[in-house]
Amino acid sequence: MLLDLEQYYDGSIHQLPYDSGLEETYDYLTWIDMFLDIYARSDEQLKEESNAEKKFFLLRGMEFLKSRRNASVGRAFDPEQGMSLTYIASGFGLSGFSFFCLLLAVAPQMEMKYVYQYRELQAQMGEVRYVTFELASSLYALLADEEELLAMPAGQGAVRRCPLFVIHEEHESESELLVGFSLLPQVSALLRGDLGIPRSLQQFCVETDRSEAPAMIVGTEHLEKLRNYLNGNPRGLIQIAGKHLCGKKSLIANSVIGRPVLFVDFEKLMALSDRDKGKKINDLLTRCVLLDEQLVLVHVNLSEEYQRLTIVLLDLCFLYVDRVLITTVDTTGATDLAMTYPFFLMQIPALSVQEAQTAWHYYGDRYALEELIDLDNYADQYGLSVGQIACAFDLAEKSRMYSGQDKITHKGLQEAIRQLMPKEIAKLATKIKVQYEWDDLKIGVEEKKTLQLACARMKYRNRVNEEWGFGQKVLYGRGVSVLLYGPPGTGKTMAAQVMAQELGMDLYRIDLSQMVDKYIGETEKNIGKVFDYAADSNCILFFDEADAIFSKRTDVSNSNDRHANNEIAYLLQKLEQFEGFVILATNIFNNFDNAFIRRITYIVKMQLPSVETRISMAQGMLPAEAPVDPSFDIERLARNFELGGAELKSVLYGAAFIAMEEKERMSESHLIRSLKYELSKKELVLTDAEVYMRYRQE
Repeated sequence: MLLDLEQYYDGSIHQLPYDSGLEETYDYLTWIDMFLDIYARSDEQLKEESNAEKKFFLLRGMEFLKSRRNASVGRAFDPEQGMSLTYIASGFGLSGFSFFCLLLAVAPQMEMKYVYQYRELQAQMGEVRYVTFELASSLYALLADEEELLAMPAGQGAVRRCPLFVIHEEHESESELLVGFSLLPQVSALLRGDLGIPRSLQQFCVETDRSEAPAMIVGTEHLEKLRNYLNGNPRGLIQIAGKHLCGKKSLIANSVIGRPVLFVDFEKLMALSDRDKGKKINDLLTRCVLLDEQLVLVHVNLSEEYQRLTIVLLDLCFLYVDRVLITTVDTTGATDLAMTYPFFLMQIPALSVQEAQTAWHYYGDRYALEELIDLDNYADQYGLSVGQIACAFDLAEKSRMYSGQDKITHKGLQEAIRQLMPKEIAKLATKIKVQYEWDDLKIGVEEKKTLQLACARMKYRNRVNEEWGFGQKVLYGRGVSVLLYGPPGTGKTMAAQVMAQELGMDLYRIDLSQMVDKYIGETEKNIGKVFDYAADSNCILFFDEADAIFSKRTDVSNSNDRHANNEIAYLLQKLEQFEGFVILATNIFNNFDNAFIRRITYIVKMQLPSVETRISMAQGMLPAEAPVDPSFDIERLARNFELGGAELKSVLYGAAFIAMEEKERMSESHLIRSLKYELSKKELVLTDAEVYMRYRQE
C-alpha cells in the first residue's frame, strides 16, 4: 500500500497533548494535505488503491488528531501561542462538513502553497482565489459515509450563516456548488496568536480590562449595584444612561469581572454604508465570541430615526452573544427596549456638590493653579461630569504651556470649560462674543447690584440647594432668569455679555424665526431642544425682543389662537423647569403675560444714562488713534442729546466714515451729519440747521 501515515504524522507523539493552539492548527492542515494529495495525484499505482483504502488512510489521520486532542482535554492554551482551531469551531457550532470547510478556509491563510493548490485543482473555473463548495464537497466525499453526504447541504448552509466565513458569489453560475468561501482575516490572526484589534476595527472600538480601567473617583454605589446585577444576570440588555463624559465606560470596565470589555462606537458604525456596516458588525461579533469579550455599544442613539436600526443590530448581536451593554445620554427609547429584551436600566445622575468637589480637587491638585481659582466654587457653578472636569484641566494645562504662563489661570480654566461644551445649541441660536466687564457697564448702582446678585445665585445654586437643603423645598424655578427692559441703547445686550463674562459661560441669542414653525407641534419641539441643548452646553440663553414670543395670551376664537396659547404655555413650563441661566430683553414691558412675570427671578429696568455717564461712555468709545479736529466736541453731543450707549457708538462710528470719505479729520460737521442719520431712526426728522442748533445749545 502506497498510502503511509508516517509520511504525514509522527506516530510516536500521537499520545502527547498539544503545546499550543498553533500546533493543533498545523496538525489539521497536515490532514488537509492528505486529502489534497489523494485528490490531486495521478500516480497509476495510487489510482489502483480502492476508495475503501483511501478512506481508511484518511480515517487514520483523523484518529491521530483525535488522540492528541483527547490528550489535551483540560489543558489551557495560552491564546498568544495561537487559539485552538477546535475551540473556534465549537464557538460557532461547526461540525462535520462545516468544520471541514473551516479547515479548507484556514489553510491558505496560514501557508501560500494552498492558494496555488486550490487554484490548480479549480483551473477549469478560471482565476479563482478561494475554495468553492464544489471542491470542498469532492474532498469531503473521500471520507464521508452516506449519512454525512446527505448532511452536506445543511453544512453548506451553516457555512453561509457563520460569521467566520466570507462568501463569494460573484462567479457567474447557477450552481450553488460554485459559490466560494474564505476565512475572515481576523480569525487567521487569532490562530497565530495575534489578539490585538485589527486595523480595520480600530476606528470603531477599543478593548480594555479592569487593570486598565480608570479609577472610580465617585459613584461607587453605582459600581456595586451594576457589578451585582452582572454577576446574577449573564443574559440580556443593559442600558447605562448619563450625560456626556459622566464615567459610563469607566463604570462598566470596573464592573465586568473576569473578561475583557470591547467598547464599540455606535455613531461611527451607523455612519458606514450598509455593506461595510455588515462586515464590521460581523468582525466585531466574531471577536466577542472567540475572545469572550463583553460587547458594549457606546454613544447609542435611540431616537425615532435610529431606533429601528438599533433593534436590528441588537437582534443580530444576540444571535451570538448572551449579553450586550449600551450607553446613552438619556433614557429615550428605554420602554421599547424593555419590551423587546430581558432589560436592566441604570441612570447615572449628575454629580452632587460633594462629589463635584471631590472630582475638582482630585484633578485640580495635579496642576499649578493661580490663587483666584476656588475649586469649590467651580464645583458649585458648573454642572460638569467627572470626565469633563478631567478634560477641562487637560485643555487648560495645554493652553498654559502654549502661552508660557507659570500657572493655570481663572480665565484659562473658564475658556477650557467653554471649549468642552457641546455645540448643538448653535443649530437654533447665535453665539454672542463676550468682551465686556462690570466697569464697562454704565448703569445705576442698584441695577448693577441686582445683576451681580443674579450671578451669585447662579454661582452658589448647587450649594444652597443641596448643602442647605433648599432643593428639597423648591422643586421648580431653581434656575435664574433676568428680564432687562427699557428703551433701545440702554445696555441690555452689554449687560447680558457682562454677566456671561462674570460666570465664564457662553452667551447664545435665540433666533425666534428658527424656533417658530407653521406646523403644529414643531415650535414646541424647537423650544424643548433649545432648553435641552442649553442644559448640556452650560450656556446662557439670551432672548432678545422677548415680548415677541412671551407676549400675553389671547382669547381663543379659532384654532390658531389655541395653538399660539399652547406654545406660550409650553415655553413658560420649560422656563420654570430650566435650572440654568436665562436673560430676556425687551423694549416694551407691558406686553408680557402675567404668568411669565411671576416666573422671572429678577426684573431690571434699564434707563438711559445720565449726562455724566453719557460723557464718560462717549469718551471711552473714541479711539486714541482717531484723527480729531478741535471742533469735534463729544461732550456737547453727550450733554445735549439723550442717547443710549449703542446710539452714541453709532454716531461716532458713522462720523468716522464720513470723515474718511472726505479725507478729512473728524470734525463737528461730520458729527452733526452722522447724528442726523441716527436721530432719523427714532423718527426725528430734523434739518441740518435744527440738529446744529440743538447740538450748539448751552
